[in-house]
Amino acid sequence: MILIKLIQITFMFKKNAFNIWHDPSDVEHVLFTTGVFAICFLLGQSLNLGLLTALLSISGQGASGIEMKGLYFERLKVTLLFVLFSVLIAALAVFAKTNFTIAIGSIILLAFCFGIWRQFFPGNWPGIVIPSGVIFFIGYFAPYKLELVISTAAGALIGFAAVFLLGVYIIYTRKSNNIKTAEAVSEKILDVQQTKIAGMHKEHFLYAVELTILLVAAVILCKHISYPHSYWIPLTIIILFRVGQQGTIQRFTERLVGTIGGCIAGSALMYFHPSGIVRSIMIISFLFLFLYYIKKNYAIGSALVTIYVMLLLGASSENLVSLILERIGFTFIAGTMTIMTHYIFLPFQKSKVTV
Repeated sequence: MILIKLIQITFMFKKNAFNIWHDPSDVEHVLFTTGVFAICFLLGQSLNLGLLTALLSISGQGASGIEMKGLYFERLKVTLLFVLFSVLIAALAVFAKTNFTIAIGSIILLAFCFGIWRQFFPGNWPGIVIPSGVIFFIGYFAPYKLELVISTAAGALIGFAAVFLLGVYIIYTRKSNNIKTAEAVSEKILDVQQTKIAGMHKEHFLYAVELTILLVAAVILCKHISYPHSYWIPLTIIILFRVGQQGTIQRFTERLVGTIGGCIAGSALMYFHPSGIVRSIMIISFLFLFLYYIKKNYAIGSALVTIYVMLLLGASSENLVSLILERIGFTFIAGTMTIMTHYIFLPFQKSKVTV
């Protein structure tokens, strides 16, 4: 309840000093986000951070990828909220390592935080929830503690700084061809007319409950299998999960097809053993293509992100075939678990929601 009220107060707060914003095109937005990712990724590579490079890059990408239409100050506020949230998620992942009981409690808290984000950021919640999920589960399964929090905070702050500097540039240059003022912004952020449970809309409460069950089951499964990338199961669940069976089945099918295609293409690229510089360029390029296509064609986007992952992990993997089988197998397991959970919760769902 306290967290919900804080977010409501944040959204009700306005500041006239930052009352303009240039809404970028899809290409501009993706270029900007990819640029921030590239800075974080190359920084991590130069410092030999290993897996921490992924956390540095993902948090930077998440902070710079907020798609808030309208006021510049609104976007800056949401970006700052993401910075704080991502650092807390990283700290929560470290705390969850204490014992399995605390891990379960942390997952429950994580799922309900995701439900709250989904309620208050209906247009951009995947861009907030998915990077946060990656931070938590890579952090939980990786052998890092303080370094995890520092890397996440550094990447998120780089993303925030990039958004701040971009806004200053836009305000300074006064791009009048596509400016929105406070009077022009009509997007409705909060809908208080829906039925609420514990301060959350029923749809988002059910989302949090179902997601909790899925993530707890996934973590228990991961604890009993000895594969290095088993954290892909809870991550894929977060990506696939939607309230409503139909939307999830479609998304799962597209994800599986894209994953198989991406594994084939990625393994073909890795066959040529690209050098470090070439591989870095390819990783950044495929991330750009993924961000551009993911909302236009989910199957193509899934293939592109799989190629990106193959390039990222393939060089350090001793067995490329094993990596491919893990990627496909864990995608199938996560999708099957998600669909089965929907069948269990079907009587509680008033309508099918595919947002």
